[in-house]
Amino acid sequence: MELAFFLERGPLVLHSSDFSKELLTQPAAIRPMLLSAPWLRVALRDLGVNERNLEDTAKISSYLQTVSCPLITLDEAGHTHITDWCSGFVNNCMKRAYIQGTHAPNARSWMRWGYGVTIPRLGDVTVFWRVKGKDTSSFGHVGFFIRYSGPDHLIILGGNQHMSVSFARLPINKNGPGKGGAHIGLLGFRGNYQTAIAGESA
Repeated sequence: MELAFFLERGPLVLHSSDFSKELLTQPAAIRPMLLSAPWLRVALRDLGVNERNLEDTAKISSYLQTVSCPLITLDEAGHTHITDWCSGFVNNCMKRAYIQGTHAPNARSWMRWGYGVTIPRLGDVTVFWRVKGKDTSSFGHVGFFIRYSGPDHLIILGGNQHMSVSFARLPINKNGPGKGGAHIGLLGFRGNYQTAIAGESA
């Protein structure tokens, strides 16, 4: 698989069947990025966590504990649902990297975190709007920027993507919610390159 990451010095192309392994071994050109976004290394370690696997439910519950939410909720009809956990995952990664998160379960809370970024760097928090039913104002998604995929899509590492911690190709959808049937699109990139207080925890 070929991956082009936008770096300050230009594009870096990695050839790997498992590019998460490439990132964890920290090639020289990527190392400064991982040091400035230590939460990304934490996130990469959790690749493959899946809500369909019973052995992973404790891990997902730990994500949701950072936003004070239960794993399972009950709706008015008495049906059980697994809580959306993308923001919980991002908050958990920040906590394990000793970085302050939002402590909020809603993805759009990350639009108030750090500062706005015009040209994203590897690991930047990436926030999306999301349409659910007729609601275009409160739902969203959040993950970490990996790279652009053509002019109209992004590769994002995040939780609750295909029910797992995984890489997903998500549309930018510049026209906004509901336009042309769009159900998800980019709200913005956020950066906050604090120095970890005491390194990373397990």
